[in-house]
Amino acid sequence: MSKFFTISIGSNGSIVLLNTKSKILENFVIEDITDTEIQNKVIDLFKKHKKVPIYFILDNVGQNYNKKIFPDVGFFDLQSLVKRKFNYEIPKDDLKDKRFLGRNKKTRNWEYMFISSPIDEVMSIWLDIINNKADNILAGIYMLPLETEGILKKIKRKLNIKKEQLSLDIVLIENRVSGFREITFINNKLSFTRILTQNLENQEKFNTQFNENISRNIDYLKRFYTDFDSKDLNIYTITSNAFKNFMNNLDTKDKYKIKSFSFLDFSVLFGLKKKIEKFIEFGDILFEEMIMFSKKTISFSTKDMKQLVFLSFIGNIFGKFRFVVFLFLIFSFFYSFLAFTKYTYKIEEAKKNYEKVVKDLDNKKKEEFGSDVLNIDEIVDITSFYSDVKMVNKNPFAFLIDFSKLFPNGELIVTNINFRINNLLKNNLTYSYKNVILLDVVIMNKSGKIDDLFKIYENINNTLKTSMTKYNIVLSDLPKNINFNTNYFTFPIKVTFSEK
Repeated sequence: MSKFFTISIGSNGSIVLLNTKSKILENFVIEDITDTEIQNKVIDLFKKHKKVPIYFILDNVGQNYNKKIFPDVGFFDLQSLVKRKFNYEIPKDDLKDKRFLGRNKKTRNWEYMFISSPIDEVMSIWLDIINNKADNILAGIYMLPLETEGILKKIKRKLNIKKEQLSLDIVLIENRVSGFREITFINNKLSFTRILTQNLENQEKFNTQFNENISRNIDYLKRFYTDFDSKDLNIYTITSNAFKNFMNNLDTKDKYKIKSFSFLDFSVLFGLKKKIEKFIEFGDILFEEMIMFSKKTISFSTKDMKQLVFLSFIGNIFGKFRFVVFLFLIFSFFYSFLAFTKYTYKIEEAKKNYEKVVKDLDNKKKEEFGSDVLNIDEIVDITSFYSDVKMVNKNPFAFLIDFSKLFPNGELIVTNINFRINNLLKNNLTYSYKNVILLDVVIMNKSGKIDDLFKIYENINNTLKTSMTKYNIVLSDLPKNINFNTNYFTFPIKVTFSEK
């Protein structure tokens, strides 16, 4: 990254830093971000450096780190348990994440840590400024206690401290935005943290307060390790000169393995003195430097931030490869143009060949059959008509099956069926027509009575017209001179179905 903003946010204010890898360009200490005048100054600073990404480093009181134990279950059941408990216990709008710690070798229980921090008034103001009043992107949110893990690992590497089977460490830091914070680590992973008040007025009060705080930590560690010895505890302090001086005269310093650094000591140890010497009064800038140029533990995000980061990522990818994309588009254009030219030529050539074949065919017909023959257009016309008629979807057997289903009791028997095409119209090379179906049927009248014959006839007429609505249906009439003194057990009629 070339330029970037880091904003340390705590209970005692905020510090805005415009940073590069080699130089700090701007440093802005903010007592109260709720002040409208201060907000306008921050907005002006962001507008002066548009598009520069912003990172939050949080050291607020409301951070929560809760260890959770889950029973010895399968992996998929575990994921379901963790997700359900996490969603139930952590408020929806908090900054939050969960972290797998490992598995207890004795009990086989799974261990997780639920991490969260509420979006309080101060955070809400910062988010509103960045999301709605500036052109910068909030690219990352980090929690100082959690990212101190990376600082602890760097200290151990720098001091050549050998890896232990069980590593128990306390890191105590001092900064401008929150004061003193104590962070307890088990095997280089955060286990417990809290903000402290520490007396810097006289040595006796300092000793009492410091020893009480360490005793509470030891009691906490003994909950997990009953045979814990305080001599195994490593304590690292990164603080102001005043605090370091009191540590040098601590009455219990021989009880623990203590390494105390002032801000200047620490900057020298990690080669940061030249860059941050002007800002050495506060530890915030020192910790920002250590965190931002190291591998991060967990990056938290808001819903808006996830969307903006994704869009930014797509934009950066396109920006990096825009020249390649441009060349690809140019190549595609010329390839399409050449292909179009090639196929246009082939189409024209095919048209000429077609005209030549038609002409040769006409000449051949005249030589063989004389002039009284169909020309090629007429042949195409007839072929098209045949193709259209052939595709008519009228299967007489299917029609008869549908028809017979209407009279399951055998009231009608079909004796003959005919198809016909009416209203044949030509439009260019396509045809339109109406299909007509002619049926010869016999009415079956079991009683033979003339009254029943008329009833069956009316029933057939009504059934057909209500069931086969896509046809105009005409039944031949019963003769007016029918003999009422004769029994008619059968009677022939004609039924015509014309497509509407």
